[in-house]
Amino acid sequence: MKYSVPASMKNIATALFLFCSFQSSAQSNIITKYYDSVWMEAPKETAVYYTEFEKVNKHYACTSYFAASKKLKSISTFNDTLFTKQIGLLKRYYESGILEDSILPLANGKEIETYHYYPNGKIWCYGTYNTKTKSIIAKGFGENGIEIPEFIFEREASYPGGTEEWMDFLSKWIDTNVPVYKNAPRGVYEVIIRFIIDKNGKVIHVEPETKFGYGMEEEVM
Repeated sequence: MKYSVPASMKNIATALFLFCSFQSSAQSNIITKYYDSVWMEAPKETAVYYTEFEKVNKHYACTSYFAASKKLKSISTFNDTLFTKQIGLLKRYYESGILEDSILPLANGKEIETYHYYPNGKIWCYGTYNTKTKSIIAKGFGENGIEIPEFIFEREASYPGGTEEWMDFLSKWIDTNVPVYKNAPRGVYEVIIRFIIDKNGKVIHVEPETKFGYGMEEEVM
């Protein structure tokens, strides 16, 4: 009996954002959906944000709000109510009403021009996609307006010590004999767990993507 940890788990410590809805209601051609602080599905009663989707031709005009204050959070256009593909400019705002982000995708949805601002309205950073190098050229600034040397625009979440330490951690703490104890059919199982690393490095929204049972998903989680 083998209980394998798939190679895909080497990179699973990445901030993944799956925009799903838990509750929706329709009034005329408006669909309302509710989200938590990282835009994961949430019931209306505990939602941090909510979005009103209005069908306009083939796309949806999306207006998001802070659930508690009902102040504007963002305006955008997407091809569906799952935020699958952004169409045109997206603007996000702090609850104070100051612009937080301005993001414009190009035709393929990946090549972007993006600006981000501090809560006081000063520019924090901006990035533009270089079609020749296929990379983002970015600059960042402190709140004093001075450019930040060797500024890193974006970086995937990673385990301290890198992939090798991550795999050592998994092998140390996962009991691969769990399915043996529970009499699982003979075979090799690749268990995949989806989770989010928040901006403080905390693991949240741990959910299984496989459903083999026999305690495998629970052990990895």
